[in-house]
Amino acid sequence: MIAIKTIGPIEAQHNDAELARPASRKSRALLAYLVLQDGPHTREALCSLLWEIPDDPRGALRWSLSKLRPVLNCDGTERLHTDRQQVVCDTRGLHTDAAQLRDAGQWADKSE
Repeated sequence: MIAIKTIGPIEAQHNDAELARPASRKSRALLAYLVLQDGPHTREALCSLLWEIPDDPRGALRWSLSKLRPVLNCDGTERLHTDRQQVVCDTRGLHTDAAQLRDAGQWADKSE
């Protein structure tokens, strides 16, 4: 099981062992965005979200994705799928603190 903490400082764990998080703040922000926002994302949208200034935003995105693969795929399951146009993170098997809060809120709404 991979657990990703997105509220507060971003952290990732695999079987209760801390995973090295990407050093770059933008890479950590990309990790949080991909695990919290379902669906495919165009590379263009991700570049405009985080890399408007660099000379090569697509290169910066590629570099960040290469830093996220060891975190998201650490248990042998390929979760980060990319092609020339899109980036998709398969969140099955990932546990996030934000999802736990969302689920707790849904449970509270049903109990009222």
